[in-house]
Amino acid sequence: MKYLFFAIFVLCGVLSGIASYKKFSIKKYQIFIYPLITLISSALYYHIFGFSTQFAVGGILVAIFLFFSTGDIKTRKVSDIMHILVFLAGFIFLSKERFLPMLAGAIILGIIPLIAAVIKPGTFGGADIKFLAAAGWLFGFRNGVTVMVFGLLFSIIGTLIISVVRHKKITRVPMIPYFCLAATLIYS
Repeated sequence: MKYLFFAIFVLCGVLSGIASYKKFSIKKYQIFIYPLITLISSALYYHIFGFSTQFAVGGILVAIFLFFSTGDIKTRKVSDIMHILVFLAGFIFLSKERFLPMLAGAIILGIIPLIAAVIKPGTFGGADIKFLAAAGWLFGFRNGVTVMVFGLLFSIIGTLIISVVRHKKITRVPMIPYFCLAATLIYS
């Protein structure tokens, strides 16, 4: 049964890669990176969680994160479907004990970047705010804050590396890929 799930995750990765190729014009050889990343992360989740709901949800979330990260990089736009799917994934893990931390995570992680965007426009986009609120719901307050902090840290490191390699100043940074990377790592 676990091999069937791995096959489904690889298929999700392939579909994510094909959709990215058709919608965002990535190079053909890049399609194969998607199932590879999905398979590696799913194997990590299996090692940590065993054959469980967390394993199943994690593998599918990675494929979703890959597609929407590509969209943010290529177009600076992210469909609301991503945020809805992440939010809905939180309901799978909803319990009486987790409800308040999840609610606090959704509200606080939605408000913090919203305030930052109002004070200094351009710091966070609408997709970033919605993703952080959905991640707060999925992970709860403590782990949601960790996703935000690590996502911001990854964005600083990534932007520095890209600006050094390209020899130019980067003024706009797509944040969704960095938040998705942090969410993928924190999920485990």
